Amino acid sequence: MSRQLQPLSYPQMPIGAVDSEPDTPLRTTEHRGSPDNKQLADDLDRIAEGDKARFEALYRLTASRLWAVVRRMVVQKQPAEDVLQETYLTIWRKAHLFDRTAGDALGWMHTIARHRAIAWLRQPGNATRTAITGTTLNVDEETAAEDAPEGSVLFNELMDKLTSEQRESLLLIYLHGMTQEEVSIALDVPLGTIKSRVRRGLIALKDLLDK
Repeated sequence: MSRQLQPLSYPQMPIGAVDSEPDTPLRTTEHRGSPDNKQLADDLDRIAEGDKARFEALYRLTASRLWAVVRRMVVQKQPAEDVLQETYLTIWRKAHLFDRTAGDALGWMHTIARHRAIAWLRQPGNATRTAITGTTLNVDEETAAEDAPEGSVLFNELMDKLTSEQRESLLLIYLHGMTQEEVSIALDVPLGTIKSRVRRGLIALKDLLDK
């Protein structure tokens, strides 16, 4: 049987089963410890052949973990749900590309989730909007309402002075907790270039704040 899937022949995923609390994981089967990577690899082999039942099983085993990966990078609930759905559609469509000799299955899926989140953040305005929201996550609503407008304006003014490349690198590292090496891999840009963008971006921000 061919491992190549038709682009539109993916199953309907239970993505809508998300709790109302923004930081609550998806309703998935509870499992103690990490999922069995051999089992996940076997599931991916079957998914590559179009097995929807195994896709559903893999979803329930891993969705809460991938949700956590996405939510650390995309703090708004609805966009995070969209990114998670895109992650699983990618897993469904590209399961035939998974190579168990090159790494474990869960790590492969984590990489897809991070790349989908980065793709969303790279869309105009998304990274800045995520950063503004993230700065007020631990503040009560009254305080956030008072402080957010002024803080948002200052943040936008500062970030708009940077190049898009500097802004992207700084947000991924200092807001989303990625290392420079991870940003280099995710953006497919040489590590030296990322280091240069970060260094120049920090210098530019310091100069702006000193004015």
